Amino acid sequence: MNFKTLAITSVLALGSIFGTVGSAEARPSDCWSNNGNGSVLQHFDCDVTRYTSNGDFNWEGTYFHVSGFGRVFLEDGGQAKIIFDGSGSVRYYTWGYDNDGDIRVYGNNGYEFSFRR
Repeated sequence: MNFKTLAITSVLALGSIFGTVGSAEARPSDCWSNNGNGSVLQHFDCDVTRYTSNGDFNWEGTYFHVSGFGRVFLEDGGQAKIIFDGSGSVRYYTWGYDNDGDIRVYGNNGYEFSFRR
């Protein structure tokens, strides 16, 4: 196999791997969460990547990956689906924008998670 054939094959292989993900925009960000029961939100640094999906995770459109937390899918009707990193478990929440324009996810027992997009 010559170099030209190897290069073309590599480009085609990478295109097939990454072609379905769509575009991505990553940046350091700010996140906040609490332990529920209405406790105060605690700030932590996080990395948020904004993706455009063409059907991955049974989703078309924009979603966010918060490093160390999970993939956050926000529906127009106010429902959020989160696929958690590590466990892969899927949970459903509600969401909205807070007073600062950040995305805030609301769970049971006063749990909240917020991130700057």
